[in-house]
Amino acid sequence: NLGAPGIVVILYAIAILFVSLRAIAIPDRLRRLVRRVTEPGTGYIAATVIRLVLGLSLLGAAESSRWPGVFTAVGGLTVIAAFALLLLGRPREARIAQWLADFSDNMLRIAVLPALLFGVFLLLGMAPKA
Repeated sequence: NLGAPGIVVILYAIAILFVSLRAIAIPDRLRRLVRRVTEPGTGYIAATVIRLVLGLSLLGAAESSRWPGVFTAVGGLTVIAAFALLLLGRPREARIAQWLADFSDNMLRIAVLPALLFGVFLLLGMAPKA
């Protein structure tokens, strides 16, 4: 039984996979997304809220996952990262995002691979236990 947290994790994993695969195919799409999220306005807060929701969802789905200890650890780290992003501040976060956006196409594709693997990990972790 997945429950709401498990469903959120699966939806987030699908979104990660979609964005990652699209970034590998069309790196400029990721650049535009990064710039849009880091523009003044709601993007910065939305990114923080999304991290917080994912972290809490990972914590809530941990017991129904294949790897409860790993999901608990990753969920806890994701919640901490959400608050760290707030402490980092929008200007510093925007500089980091700009640094990423300035990567060459091939470097950007390589940089996206961990996210792609994370999406696969989340889906496998939420797959029914054998």
